[in-house]
Amino acid sequence: MRRMPATLLRPWRGLRGLPREVWVLFTATLVNRSGSMVLPFLVLYLTRELAFSAGTAGLIVMLYGAGALIAAPISGALSDLLGPIHVMRASLLSSGAILFLFLFARDVPSVVVATFFLSVVTEAFRPASMAIVGDLVPPEQRKTAFAVNRLAINLGMSVGPALGGYLADVSFRSIFVVNGSCTLAAGVILASSSFRRARHHAEAH
Repeated sequence: MRRMPATLLRPWRGLRGLPREVWVLFTATLVNRSGSMVLPFLVLYLTRELAFSAGTAGLIVMLYGAGALIAAPISGALSDLLGPIHVMRASLLSSGAILFLFLFARDVPSVVVATFFLSVVTEAFRPASMAIVGDLVPPEQRKTAFAVNRLAINLGMSVGPALGGYLADVSFRSIFVVNGSCTLAAGVILASSSFRRARHHAEAH
């Protein structure tokens, strides 16, 4: 009978060797994603709370996607220049603040501006987080490290929209408060943790 590989028998064995920074990033990502509820309910907020037309709400959500496309190359360039951890901290703290300021945007122009800046600073987190995961571990551990990061995203996204659906029945504005608070908390986690300089980037080639 053919013996199963040890990696299949003990799939969690590789987690022990991951550096502390990977688990700090896991925690910050989990907290951040657990509060991700504004975007899934943005159209409902705009149409029900602010009484925008469905067409206007759709265009505003499309603007968020456009901002995300702009954010990706900017985040990559800034990660190379300043380091991905600085981009991630700035992204979380800035987007958390914008989520609270979003509550004061009540007309179409102000909502358009708030949505665009929210999309740019929020989506800047993703490329930077991918870069730092690859930098924190040697090539042989990257598969495990990326799997841990993906686990944090999936766990958080299983909580955020579900909680957002409950809060939407209570108050649409509470969604922004919870989302902003979780985002700021994730930013504080990263800001209060030290990250060593990447030492494995060159080994990827």
